[in-house]
Amino acid sequence: MIMIDMMQKILMMYTHEGKSYREISRITGVHRETVGKYIRQYEERRQQIPNDIFIQT
Repeated sequence: MIMIDMMQKILMMYTHEGKSYREISRITGVHRETVGKYIRQYEERRQQIPNDIFIQT
């Protein structure tokens, strides 16, 4: 099982650094399919958040 801090690291590399699943896997030592699973879960949860909760400026 992956610890929360590793999941955050994976998501940061994907969202902020633009790294691929394969690059993230190589850097972290986490299997590529597991990296993909966590990123897909993140994307699904992100889509469930209603847009109206964000403050528009």
